[in-house]
Amino acid sequence: MDTNLYNGIPEYPKHSVIGLVSFQILNENDEQIYKIELNDKEKTTVKINAVANIEPDLLSNLHDGDKARIYLDAYSIPTGAYIAFQYIQLPIAKIKSEKTNLVNLTYEFEVPKNLTVNIENGESATFPLSAIFLRLAYSTKSSTEMGIGETMRIGTFLSTRIMVN
Repeated sequence: MDTNLYNGIPEYPKHSVIGLVSFQILNENDEQIYKIELNDKEKTTVKINAVANIEPDLLSNLHDGDKARIYLDAYSIPTGAYIAFQYIQLPIAKIKSEKTNLVNLTYEFEVPKNLTVNIENGESATFPLSAIFLRLAYSTKSSTEMGIGETMRIGTFLSTRIMVN
């Protein structure tokens, strides 16, 4: 298999079977935002609305009941601590009955102003949140299955950073 090196680490080519058609970040008032504003709040609700298309060859091989999921993975910068980890089970029968390869994806999660993480010796540290990384990825594995990280890495079709003020 051909690989590219990124800082000396082999990166395998991604086989994207999902394409992003539309992507919006919304605040708790359903207004589109480009950065997360916390102001004096301790936390705020963020919504992600996206429309994705499924490659027709993949769709034809999927059946209702298959584990076909789109995961949202949101984690903090600089700590790497999770803010949200959710998935949407693709409604294969519905998508096929509507004769489309489009799927609406909606996620909602809370972003805290500060993040407390456990460090060595049972101690914890609190960090102000300056940005979050957000990833959308296709996977056929459940979140507890071995190999979920690798299938999400390969199935990533959106990876971005959202600033937090």
